[in-house]
Amino acid sequence: MKPLSFLPWIIAISGFMWLLIWSAEYFCFEDLKPNYRTLNLVETRATCHWKEQAAFAQDIATFISYIHSKGYYCTFGEAWRSHEQAEIYAHEGKGIVNSLHCERLAFDLNLYSPEGKYLKEAKDYAPFGRYWCSLNKKNRWGGCFHDHTGRLKPDCDHFERNSL
Repeated sequence: MKPLSFLPWIIAISGFMWLLIWSAEYFCFEDLKPNYRTLNLVETRATCHWKEQAAFAQDIATFISYIHSKGYYCTFGEAWRSHEQAEIYAHEGKGIVNSLHCERLAFDLNLYSPEGKYLKEAKDYAPFGRYWCSLNKKNRWGGCFHDHTGRLKPDCDHFERNSL
């Protein structure tokens, strides 16, 4: 076998792979997009705000790194919520209909001490809530929430970006 005799095959295969990728990008992916009319789904306002969602996700990554740097641990609670679920929570008094969870701009975080104890109190979340708010002026921590009468009604494990 001559040296580099396999080179034409590599070039041909590379060209073929490029053609497959190009054709999939321009022809196939359109067919894979959900048909909202058929699935009876509501396109959210946030689908128009993907840059805001991307910045929010970047803040989450920074936030989680900060939590770990302080010796604490965390897991995700609820990050996305359907409109139907938001309505159920609102009816049960556990949430609101226009939740930013539905717009992919809110998440709930379970916090654990360095010893692994699950933390539930506002005082445990407060330093992290302040840090979250310092990352972006649009970020809000649920520990500062009030009800419709103005009384403090904290949701300590809730973090969001109010941008809509």
